[in-house]
Amino acid sequence: MQGTSRQNALFIKYILDIQLRLPYVSPKAGKQVKRGVVVGGEITGIIARPHLWTDELKENPWVLGSPTFGGNPLACAAAIAALKFTIENDLPGQIREKGDYFMEKLFGLQKKHPILVDVRGKGFLIGLEYPTPEMGWAVSKGLFKRGVMTGGTLNNAKVNRIEPPGILSYETIDIIIERLDETLAEVAEEFKSI
Repeated sequence: MQGTSRQNALFIKYILDIQLRLPYVSPKAGKQVKRGVVVGGEITGIIARPHLWTDELKENPWVLGSPTFGGNPLACAAAIAALKFTIENDLPGQIREKGDYFMEKLFGLQKKHPILVDVRGKGFLIGLEYPTPEMGWAVSKGLFKRGVMTGGTLNNAKVNRIEPPGILSYETIDIIIERLDETLAEVAEEFKSI
């Protein structure tokens, strides 16, 4: 549910407002094993209207992919509990509200710090872009030094990803903004002579 709930909706079809032919649900967690029990893992669900299940899919549904721990009862129970918690606590709604709050604060930092070239995203999938890859790395490093972990974007070090958990509090958002503000000032000073 990484890419869906973090973008304000339980399933991607509600984000894109489309009728999907084969909706794909994949709640994921880390694949840790403790004492022989899968603590995290992933589970995949493929939901389709009956007429879309072609003979090829009926014979081999794994054509669409398979999870590492497919059919594991513990993974299934964890997925059901995660979906239940997500729905009962309206995590997509919370993420929508908190994401809007987060983006508003980030746009404020963008006005204050010219090295923050672009702020983009939806919900809790946020990208911050800088003029150079070196500045992007410096901001990531500065945030890490301050206890905030961000992700890179594979092939573009100019962009940092912020992907907090859905249960992030407003207080923690404010702390992240404060630490990003300090980091942006530090990086701007570091790259001033370049």
